[in-house]
Amino acid sequence: MAKLKSIAFTVGVMLLIGAEDGSGYQYEYESGSVESAAQNILEAGEPIERRVLSLSGGDGYITIDADETAQTYEARQKRAYRTIAGVSEAYLFLWIAVNGLLFYTRRRGR
Repeated sequence: MAKLKSIAFTVGVMLLIGAEDGSGYQYEYESGSVESAAQNILEAGEPIERRVLSLSGGDGYITIDADETAQTYEARQKRAYRTIAGVSEAYLFLWIAVNGLLFYTRRRGR
């Protein structure tokens, strides 16, 4: 195969490399896990500042940024879920309105 130059853009976990002469592309898949990412951070020796919140019932814990509190984390999560619910409701309303209009125009045209 021709000498490859790296176009190097990452799509998810896929790296696309193209040949310098334009003769083809080679796909390389890079994958990792949370454990391997954490291991890389530990090996780099970078300090990690996180806050640990235990879940009620003692079943587990979550970690958040050091500058967040339980209240700011909860507010951010609620905002995200309300946004998702609002967009879903708007889509559903729009779908119902469009289909109602189509149904009405088809019935009226008979």
